[in-house]
Amino acid sequence: MTVRRWHWGTWMAAGLTALLTIGALAGCGEGIYWPGVTSIRWHGPTYPEAHAVARKADKLTFVYFRNWYRKECTDFEEHVLRDWEVVAETRPLICVMLDFDWDRPLADRWELKAAPAFVITAPDDEVLARQGPPITKQDVLRAIRGAREKRATQTPKTSAPARAGRAGTAESAPARPRTSQRAPAAADTTTEPIVADQPVLPSNRPSFRRRALLPCPRYGLFVA
Repeated sequence: MTVRRWHWGTWMAAGLTALLTIGALAGCGEGIYWPGVTSIRWHGPTYPEAHAVARKADKLTFVYFRNWYRKECTDFEEHVLRDWEVVAETRPLICVMLDFDWDRPLADRWELKAAPAFVITAPDDEVLARQGPPITKQDVLRAIRGAREKRATQTPKTSAPARAGRAGTAESAPARPRTSQRAPAAADTTTEPIVADQPVLPSNRPSFRRRALLPCPRYGLFVA
């Protein structure tokens, strides 16, 4: 019985086939960043639906207009939108693909004349970048990065203002004293009488508090 061993080229072909299959399946969902197996995650299918997702997540929206019969759109999708740098830049964005003829009112609203074209909008529907044909890879990267910078300058992070005093200056809370001021203890004015015939034992020591004069019918006044 002879056992056939696969050639190293067969193993490489099998591994490459499995890799491409996994990449194609991943490209249908999240997409990956490998050259040749890149894919943009598209939302939609309409702009209002995609923009609602972007507004809820506080993200930018990348709107791509195409035509199925224009060769320029096919070349743009193959050489620009499938580039790994473009895919990586569009990951934080909500992307939607629209038909130029079907969504012509939206294209006219943004003053787009032909496809391929793209528009980048903010969560408040403000146009941050747009461009029509011809479009290069550098144009897309420059537009996305510029839109992010413009969005960052429009929503600066501000800190809470300091509490103003009477003269308009910042007033800080008074510092707590390091030592606590306690009221002096009240003087003890109570007296403790001692019975005359009570012996003084070691376990019953006399009190050292202030003594008082007590009357005695047999011996008279004595110090108690």
